[in-house]
Formats: sequence, structure tokens, C-alpha cells
Amino acid sequence: MFSADSPLNQAIPADVQYRADGQTRIQAAGPPANLSQLTWSVPVFDVDGSSPKVKVFCYVYTCDEITNTLVPIPNGVYGQQGSDGHVTIIDHSTRKVYDYWIWKDCSWVVNFVNANYCPASAGIASLDGYGVGGGTNVAGLAGGMIRTYEVEAGVIDHALTFATGTTCQGVPFYPALYSDGVTINQSTCMPIGSRIQLDPTVNVDALPGITAFEKMVAKALQKYGAYANDTSLTFGF
Repeated sequence: MFSADSPLNQAIPADVQYRADGQTRIQAAGPPANLSQLTWSVPVFDVDGSSPKVKVFCYVYTCDEITNTLVPIPNGVYGQQGSDGHVTIIDHSTRKVYDYWIWKDCSWVVNFVNANYCPASAGIASLDGYGVGGGTNVAGLAGGMIRTYEVEAGVIDHALTFATGTTCQGVPFYPALYSDGVTINQSTCMPIGSRIQLDPTVNVDALPGITAFEKMVAKALQKYGAYANDTSLTFGF
């Protein structure tokens, strides 16, 4: 997903320079990490030119790119169970990725809204583009996600994204475009856009009791790392 030069698809160089305070910030972020499943996992729907097209109205933040146009929304679409209500729709016919926040239909809105669905906001990115922006701070929601086909293949060939409750207030780090950081303590917080890496000298295959899935994730974290992309109550991918 996204172009070869996207930050999500770039391996961490062998001569990378680490921040001196990096370990302090990682420890404060609250590992051990959780893996978002069910309630906090983002549903992803793949569509094509044959998919139904409807109107979408964003009721919190404007989404001018799709206002008064028809966008592909598959039948049976649903949002994330958690309070964020995220959903991602990938249109392979137009090569666009749509990320929605607080997904819901318009049945609760007064009659002047002429639309089928009324999420709080929407982010749109090119499937072949840089992958920065989209529905959250660093990248489109699906950009740093572990997909089913990757689990089946046993390989993740891109960076992951994670959320933590210690994100910094203020200006984000590149490649993040925005920040929803909440932590005032600038000496221990995790800037949105930060990239963390599992020590590449660790022999993951030799770790006792490690599962095939855990090996896959660990090797991705060694090669590509993970970007701080969102704020949450706990540390999780």
C-alpha cells in the first residue's frame, strides 16, 4: 500500500541515530503493548467500480473533497466498535483510500442534511501516493495496520503504527501532519510521528515460546519500526 518512497515502506537504515532520551519515552508510553482487536480494530472494506455510490456529510470537520459528490460505500459497511468509530474504504478503481471517523448513518440528523452517511470527518489519500495524512496523524488508518493477507503470508513489509496515552501536546514530528497529543511533560511524552524500533540485534527466532505471529510482528518492528499515530488510554498497535 502507498508508494515505495512512503515513510511507511522505508526500512530503518543500519546507521540510524537514536534519540538519547528514546528509552525513557518508550518506557513512559506504557509497554507491554496491546494488539487492537475487535473493539478497537479498524474495519477495512475493499471496493471497486461496481460498488454503490452515495452521499456523505461530515458533521464535525468539513470534508470538502467528497461533499456534494458520490463516493463508494459498500453494502453492510460498519464502523469500529470503539468510541472512535473508524472505518477505512479502499477504492481500487479510483486508487483512493477513504478514512472515516465516528461512522454513522444520517438518521439522527435533521432533514436538511441530504446525505446517506454522516461521519464526524473523513480523510482521503491516494493509494499510490506518499501515504501521509489520511484519517489520522501520520498515515491513513490502513497504512500501518496488520492485514489478514499479511498474516497468511507470514510477512509484514511495512512500518506499523501505534497509539499511546503519553503523546505530546504541541508540534508533531515528521511524517505526522497533525497531533492530538495530550501530555504536557515534554521530557517523557511520545511526540506524534515518532518512530520506534525493536533492537535489530535480537535473534527473534531464538526467543523461547515466541509464536509465528509474534515473530512476524517482531521482525517488522526490527526492519521498519512503528510510528506514533494516535492517542489512546493504553499502548497498542
